[in-house]
Amino acid sequence: MNFSFGQPSQLIDFMLNAADSIDAVEPPNVFLDWEVISFYIEAANGLKINISTKIIDPIGINDYATWRKMKDVFQTFLNGISIVGATIDVRMRLPKALKQSMDPNSNYLDFNLSFFSKEDVIMISNTFIEATLPANYSPVEAWTDYISQLVDVWKLKNGL
Repeated sequence: MNFSFGQPSQLIDFMLNAADSIDAVEPPNVFLDWEVISFYIEAANGLKINISTKIIDPIGINDYATWRKMKDVFQTFLNGISIVGATIDVRMRLPKALKQSMDPNSNYLDFNLSFFSKEDVIMISNTFIEATLPANYSPVEAWTDYISQLVDVWKLKNGL
C-alpha cells in the first residue's frame, strides 16, 4: 500500500504526530518504538545527513535505534534547512511485539514502513518480507489495515 501526501510538510507531520485514535487529546506518536532501519535526509543545497542506526542491544530487543531516539535528530536537521526540494528517505520496522500480534505464526520476517519525499513524490509505502512461501496473506491484510487506520486518523485530525 502506498499513500501519497500533497506536501512534504504533511509527510513530516505524519511522521511526528501519527496516532491510532482520534479520541486521544494528546496521543503519543505511534512510531516512537519503531526501529529506524534507514535514515537519510538531503537538503536542496547539498547538506545531508545519513545515519547508520544499527545498534548492539545486549538484551536483544532491537537491532536498530528507535524513532524515539532519532526523532529529535530528524526535527533538528529539518529546522536547520528548507524542506522545499529536500529528499527524505526514512524506513522503519514495526516493533516485534506489534508484529507478533498481527503475525502470530511468524509467516513474515518484517513489516516495514518507508517515508519518502523527493520532488513531486511524497509518500509512505508499507512492505513486508516473507519468512516462508507461500505465506498466509492475513497478516499482510492486518498490517495494511493498521497503516490505513493511522493515515485515516491523521487525515481526520488534519481536516483532510
